[in-house]
Amino acid sequence: MVEKVKVKKGVYFVLVILGLISSYQPIWGGTYVIEGQDILAKWKFPRDIIDIENGFIKPVFIRKNINACLNATEFGGGIRSAGTNEEKAVNVIDGNIDTWWTPSQADDLEDWYLEIDLGRVVTATKMRIVFSEKGRPLEFFKIYISNGHPIVSGEARLLPNTVQYKLFKNVTSRNTRYVLEYDLDYEIVRYVRIKATERKTKNVKLAELEVYSIGDNVALGALSRGGSVSATYVPVFAPQTIDGDVMTGWTTINRTEGYADRPTDYLDIDLGAVFWVDTISLIGMVPEYPPLKNRGYPADPFLWYVIYSSDGSRAPDGSLIWKEIVRVPSNPLGQLNFVHHLPLSRIRYIRFEQPALSPNIYGVPTEELPGRPGTVDELQFFGEGYPPEITLRSNLIDLGMEKNVYSISWIARTPPGTRIELRTRSGNKVEEITHYYDKSGREITKQKWEKTPRLFRGPVKTELVPGDDWSPWSRPYLQSESWFLSPSPRRYVQLEVRLLSEDPLVAPSLRSIRLSYSPPLVEHPLGEIAPSIVFAALPDTFSYFIHSISEPGNLGFDKIVIETPPQVGDMEFIQVKVDGVPLQVTADVAPHKLTVVLPKVIRRELVEIQFKATVFRNALFDAYVVNRKNPRGRQRVNPGDATGAADSQTTIVSVKVSKELIGKVSIAPRVITPNGDGINDEVMIDFTILKVSRPRYIWVTIYDLNGQKVKTLMNEPGRYGYYRIVWDGRDGSGKEVLPGVYVCQIKVDTDLKEAAYTGTVTVAY
Repeated sequence: MVEKVKVKKGVYFVLVILGLISSYQPIWGGTYVIEGQDILAKWKFPRDIIDIENGFIKPVFIRKNINACLNATEFGGGIRSAGTNEEKAVNVIDGNIDTWWTPSQADDLEDWYLEIDLGRVVTATKMRIVFSEKGRPLEFFKIYISNGHPIVSGEARLLPNTVQYKLFKNVTSRNTRYVLEYDLDYEIVRYVRIKATERKTKNVKLAELEVYSIGDNVALGALSRGGSVSATYVPVFAPQTIDGDVMTGWTTINRTEGYADRPTDYLDIDLGAVFWVDTISLIGMVPEYPPLKNRGYPADPFLWYVIYSSDGSRAPDGSLIWKEIVRVPSNPLGQLNFVHHLPLSRIRYIRFEQPALSPNIYGVPTEELPGRPGTVDELQFFGEGYPPEITLRSNLIDLGMEKNVYSISWIARTPPGTRIELRTRSGNKVEEITHYYDKSGREITKQKWEKTPRLFRGPVKTELVPGDDWSPWSRPYLQSESWFLSPSPRRYVQLEVRLLSEDPLVAPSLRSIRLSYSPPLVEHPLGEIAPSIVFAALPDTFSYFIHSISEPGNLGFDKIVIETPPQVGDMEFIQVKVDGVPLQVTADVAPHKLTVVLPKVIRRELVEIQFKATVFRNALFDAYVVNRKNPRGRQRVNPGDATGAADSQTTIVSVKVSKELIGKVSIAPRVITPNGDGINDEVMIDFTILKVSRPRYIWVTIYDLNGQKVKTLMNEPGRYGYYRIVWDGRDGSGKEVLPGVYVCQIKVDTDLKEAAYTGTVTVAY
């Protein structure tokens, strides 16, 4: 039943006004806030290594020495079977000693067994069996372990759904201990079976069965977090090396004398994120399969191999920079499994390589070695600490309409040694793409999906992706409360967050991100700079043009800010013109920043700001327009055709290519008289370093005409920019030099060669 309510006209009018007020958006806009829960639900990131705690998104700590039973269910494992009291069997892997499994006295002794599936193979170091002191321990029992290999029939066929166990411990003396601990010495374990023998023990309470692994194997989950596995030889099997199953793997050829002309085979693994790694376990072909046994030792060992790693750093040509971390030069006994220890290292990419060699050390006839295969069933990677680098990327954020996003801020915790970097991009156009999946969740083509029977089809999902007008990713925001760097106003924004740490024991965490926006001051302000190509390190006069259009409701701007990067020297203001007419303005010059305050509001006129500056390397000149009624709501000027001239349309100034690295050298005065009278007592050595973006050693040295060093004036790393060095006519020991001509040498150490300049100065008294 709906109750009708009568409202008086006056009250109705008030309600309408209140409704308008409640839906009113302030003229200066508002904020768009993304909370931690929003990030967790909608963003793309490696989900198995990110968690949320009290609203903060934080990396997961990668552990050493873990009880692999506790998270067996995460990998599809758990209790495989129990012959008695099966509903209580799960208590032995719950981590709680106050719960237990008790075999029923009513059941036969043959049924007093329990099997645990760890869900994946682990390189095990220790096993613990804990009985509750509220009951009694088993007196006689056997422990079996299995790497997951099924039982093989007499016809050498693998029997499905079976597990081939081997006896690990046989307790034949009456056990009275409540805690038993056994070393496993890197045994490969997937299943554990414990079975009572000889006689039933009354009131048995088995509280915990623990199997300790080296640690969290970060290879598991690599594909789901965006990683990959590829190989040069039979690549279709390469992903099986990180699937947690020893019954699948990848095989290559041990290339010896007869196969030395084959290209080098390698297996590449991308873990999907950077991890701290200090242990690598290689599990080779399991030896239980009879057809693979050969002359007394298992077939398919690797006779030698090399492992390289990379943290993702790139060479100048874009290729990964690899570092050798493991080398097995020979394996004469046919060893199948290896555990390698290395210093804790940042690793994302692994390359397992089988170089061509011609060994003669294996104890078998040389003619039998060529072509022998080598198999990797599993490669496991272990370390300890928070991942040093994790990238999270947002969905496309729809602001509803074009909005002038002017600042970005966030709430985070960044302990010493950690930091958070954000990047943004923006656009107005989006495209919708469709993804098709099979029943297992693997993405397939539309054609294959349509040909798949309906029963085996997976879901169809649509995704919005950036269109052709989107900007590239901005440079990183290094601190909260930063001006927005991507083009604006735009309707759509995308964010990328990097959680970074240099210390394995600490990690940054992120609670929320806030975008502040306002209505556009003008519509699509365009900027261009002229000239856009100049000589490096020489002062030049520039004109920065800004032009926009105005729509009804736009407030316009009365302030302009131009910002430059470090590769631009200080600016010197000249004048401002509006539609070609000089305008009286107030200008303020600060390092790498020019601010101009206009006496009137600009909406659609062409503004020209003239200034002088010196550019050392290619540089972007950023400009922003501001309405002083809300100085925070500044709007970015985007590169484009502001003047209608087709030869510019850029806000980047490029320097002309030159082979010289040292320019604009001045040695003055050329003759000095260091007698303390204050006149020409010192020589000023001024010079400019060009195009040196990374710190390189710079030397300024004084020599006599015999080539003997008199004094080193500078010997330290430096980059592009102006330098001034002073020499007072004294040698390295502080004594006045003799009158005469001296050589001044300026030298820069570069990757290719040393760049040098030589001049002279005369000392007279």
